[in-house]
Amino acid sequence: MKQPKPFRLNKRPPLFGLFRTVIMKPFYPRPQITCLGKLTGPAIFVSNHEAKRGPVVSELYFPVRTAKWGAYQMLCDYNTRRKYLRDVFYRQKQGMGRFKSAFKAFFEAFFSLYVYRGMNFLPVFPDARLTKTLSYSADALSNGVSVWVFPEDSGGGYDELMGKFFPGFVMLAESYFRKTGVDVPVYPVYYHSKYKKLVVGEPRYVHALKQQGLSREEIAAVLEVPLERGAGLGEVGGVPDRDEGYLLRRAAGGVAEVEARDLGVVHVGEVGKELRAGRGLV
Repeated sequence: MKQPKPFRLNKRPPLFGLFRTVIMKPFYPRPQITCLGKLTGPAIFVSNHEAKRGPVVSELYFPVRTAKWGAYQMLCDYNTRRKYLRDVFYRQKQGMGRFKSAFKAFFEAFFSLYVYRGMNFLPVFPDARLTKTLSYSADALSNGVSVWVFPEDSGGGYDELMGKFFPGFVMLAESYFRKTGVDVPVYPVYYHSKYKKLVVGEPRYVHALKQQGLSREEIAAVLEVPLERGAGLGEVGGVPDRDEGYLLRRAAGGVAEVEARDLGVVHVGEVGKELRAGRGLV
């Protein structure tokens, strides 16, 4: 099995912009994007996966330039990609039948490397080579490129109500702090494909949480809470609590009475204007 090539910033495949517009966008409609505060960067964004939809939607419509964490197998040779798609992505995580998963993997493996490179995916390794992932990610942050991480344990599939978070993004924030002295902001992001909404919560800061005595696993759990509530939690005894988890759930759930003026949010149009003006966004 050939190893993935080192990550190179600003090295997208030829005509990928046209591919995004003509091939990808018709299948993935634009979501309403809501920010529960001001974005600063570079940053780490921690999000639910929503199968293929989360990574693709963030690439197409999120107004911040990001590199994304993804399975290292998808940046290897054709046979490695095909086997990963067939056995892990389709059969294990989506419960697809043997014939259908083999059929889809056979064709998708031909162009998946082009898409992964175009979307600036960083290979994530499950062993000691994770140090490479952290190094590539720190380089991206140092070059003003934010990093998008999907930390949910998806071994049993992609559930709307997410389970345990792996603390890899915490290790990245620690590594970047050691290298630069900067406590990089970590934003929880919740995407709901049914309602076509994407909500960005208030940032957390890993070094500050460590100063409070929290472990990596405990810090990861801090980021789990708003995303779990974004999937449907946040009401006790029929009375909604007004914390960020409730706001994420309500905004992502398409409840009409929760208005932007009530939440003090910034919608994507304003975010885009600030992005183009270079006001604190990457």
